[in-house]
Amino acid sequence: MKRFQLTLAAAIMAVGSVFAQQNEFTGSFACKAKDAGKNSYLMDSCRVDFTIKRVVGAPGYIAKPVWTAKDGYKVNGSAVKGADIQNFKNMALRYNNIAPTKATFNFTVLFYSEKFNCYIASAKSSMVVDNLERAGATNSPEILKVGSWREMFTDVVIGKQDPKKVGVVVADAKLDTWMATVGMTKGKLDMSVRGSGRSLIRAYGNATRLEIVNPSMNVEWDVKEYDHVSDGVKAVNNMMKAFSTGDSTKAFESYYIGRSTNPVVLTTSPNFWQTTIVPYDNVNKAYKDAEEAYKKGDFETAKVNYQKVLELDPSMLYCSHRIAKINEVADMKKVRNLGGIEMVYVKGNSQIKSFYVAKTEVTNAQWRRVMNNGSTANTMDAETRLKPVSNITWDEAVAFVKELNEQSGLRYRLLTQKEWEYAAKGGENAATTEFSGSDNINDVAWTIYNAEDDVHQVAQKEPNALGIYDMTGNVAEWIAEKFDKNTRLVKGGSYADPASACSIKATQQINLKVKNKTIGLRLALDE
Repeated sequence: MKRFQLTLAAAIMAVGSVFAQQNEFTGSFACKAKDAGKNSYLMDSCRVDFTIKRVVGAPGYIAKPVWTAKDGYKVNGSAVKGADIQNFKNMALRYNNIAPTKATFNFTVLFYSEKFNCYIASAKSSMVVDNLERAGATNSPEILKVGSWREMFTDVVIGKQDPKKVGVVVADAKLDTWMATVGMTKGKLDMSVRGSGRSLIRAYGNATRLEIVNPSMNVEWDVKEYDHVSDGVKAVNNMMKAFSTGDSTKAFESYYIGRSTNPVVLTTSPNFWQTTIVPYDNVNKAYKDAEEAYKKGDFETAKVNYQKVLELDPSMLYCSHRIAKINEVADMKKVRNLGGIEMVYVKGNSQIKSFYVAKTEVTNAQWRRVMNNGSTANTMDAETRLKPVSNITWDEAVAFVKELNEQSGLRYRLLTQKEWEYAAKGGENAATTEFSGSDNINDVAWTIYNAEDDVHQVAQKEPNALGIYDMTGNVAEWIAEKFDKNTRLVKGGSYADPASACSIKATQQINLKVKNKTIGLRLALDE
C-alpha cells in the first residue's frame, strides 16, 4: 500500500506532508503515469501540491500538479524522441508545450487525531485539474474548488482504523465513548441518511493530520497536439533523406507538400519567400510575450498574446489551453460563492486595490450558520432567513467576521469607506447616479418611501452595474472606519431613511454600542 505521511521533524521535505491549521491541511502526493493501451504519452510522473480546507462550512481544495516528462512518446502509431527534435526550434516549441487537458487524482484520506492517537476515519476523495501547465512548470494559478461534503468524500468509514487495513474498524474504548457522546455514527456511513454528514464533519474537525493513501491518476490529452509534432518529424525526416541524395527540389516538396498539418517557417529561412505561410518568428514573439505575462500573473496581457499566436497558427493548442485556464481564473475571481456567501470581484484602479464584496448584505441564515457553528435553527422561517441580519452592534459585527475567518481560513473584513463608495458606484466604470445602480431610488432600494417600515429579503430590487444588491436602503451597513473612540460609521441608509441618507455620498455616525434594527453589515475580502 502506498502511504504518504509526515513527522514534524521532516515536515518540509517529506512527500505527502500534511499539516492542520484552522481546519486547513496542506501537503503533497505523487503518482506514476501509466500507458493508455497502445499509446505512451509524455507524462512520466506527477507531484500534486494541495490544500484541503473548510470554507464557511463546506469543504474545498486547491491542487497544483507539477509533472515530469519522458524523453519521447508513442501515440497513434508514431514514436518521437524529444532529443531528436530539439534542434528544430519551432517543432521543439510545440513539442515542449504538449500538456494534459485534464487530470483526475483519486485517493483515500485517513483522518488522524492526536487527541486519540489513532486514525479516526477514512474516506475516498478526488481532485480534478483542467488544462495543466507544460512539463516542469510550477507557476499554475491557484484555483479553489468548493463542493459539498457528500461530493468531496465518499465511502466514509468512522472509527479507529489500521492504515494497513483501511475501512476495517477496530474497538477503542476512549474513542468509541467520545463518538457516542457527540452523536457520531460508527462504521461505514450511508450518506443518504439524514445526519450522516455530521459524523464526517466532526471527524474532519477533530483531525490534526490528513494522510493520502494509494493515489492514482487519470490523465486526458488532446492527441492533435501529438499528431502535429509527429507529422512535422516525419516531414523533416523525409526532407533530410532527400537532401542526402542531393535532390533539393524533392526535399522542399517533402517538407511543404502532402502534409496533414501546416509547416512552420521563419522569415529568415530562404524558403519562406517561396511560400505563403505566416512567418513563424511573429508567432514566437507573441508566444514569448504571453508566457512572460502569464508568469507575472498579468493574465489579461497573456490572453491577448496567446490569442495573437492562435490568429497566426490556430494549431498551437497549448495557447488555447492557457486561455481556458485564464478564463477559469477570471470566472473564479468574478464571483466567489463560498458556503452561500457570494462575493463579487471589484477590479481596482490607481487609488484602490482590487477586492471582493458580498453580493448581498449578510442574511440571518448566514449569521446563524456561522455563529451557531453550522446550524441555521429550525425556528427561523424561510422569509426571515433571507432578510439581512440587523440589530447588531459594531462589536457583534466584528465578532461575526472573526468567527467566519476562523471557520473559513480566509480573511473577510468590513469595507472601507472608499471601497464601499467605489463598489456602490459600479467599480472602475463608475456611474454618476445618486444611488447605487440608479437615480430612481425606488428601482434599487427599500426606503421610507416603499418599505412599509420593515426590512425586506435581500436581492429583491435591481442590482448595480457590478451585480451588487441593496447597497442603497434595506439596512445601513457598518464599515471599517471610525469617527472617534466610541463612534463608527455606517453607509447606504435603510428602509427607515429618506433619500438624503441613502445617497452614495451620505455617511451616518453611530455609537458602536448601539443596537438598531436598521443596521447590518456587508463583507469584503482581499484579492
